Amino acid sequence: QTASSLPQRGFEETCGLWSGAELTAILRGLGVMDTTLPLLQEAYEIICQLAEQQTNLRFTTDQMSTVSLSVLRGILIVYNFMFKEGQKYFNDYRVCLMRTTSFKKTPIDQSSGWRGKRQRPAQMEKVWVVNLHFWCMNPAVAFTELLGAHSIILTSGTLSPIHSFSSELGVDFPIQLEANHVVPEAQTWIYSIPSGPSGHSLLANFQ
Repeated sequence: QTASSLPQRGFEETCGLWSGAELTAILRGLGVMDTTLPLLQEAYEIICQLAEQQTNLRFTTDQMSTVSLSVLRGILIVYNFMFKEGQKYFNDYRVCLMRTTSFKKTPIDQSSGWRGKRQRPAQMEKVWVVNLHFWCMNPAVAFTELLGAHSIILTSGTLSPIHSFSSELGVDFPIQLEANHVVPEAQTWIYSIPSGPSGHSLLANFQ
């Protein structure tokens, strides 16, 4: 499926969404599997080495841009998580291909006269922008990279309830500490203010 044939989602916006199972079939058709992923990583490293050599030799033609290398690196990182532990986390991913409109300034051709650089007029041109998103719906996927550490300390004022937080990360925390609130109960006061100083009723809604 191409970006131009995506279903309409909104005004001047098309979007395609695939589940992990659907993505597996697509990647397999492209030859991307757990057995071929090491070959892709090796090819990426060779491309990076060639790009670095071309930069050192100051070649300006047939050279992959830094942005393209960064995109490839990001895709390979996602693939590594997807194929990890026998494709255990494939169903935790969603892939979204989105096509939206944007506007950019383009200079107006004025071959009949000359103007300074700051005086050249420009017009807004509408262009289509295509974005590829990999959405991970499970925080435990990324947290598995930290499990080899000697110890992990998580501190926050919003971790409670700790049991649900632990299940989301897929890790049991043998040592837990929940301290009392920093403000003593005697110094807290909860009160509803129904009206202002002039007696006008206060409405905390969209009206």
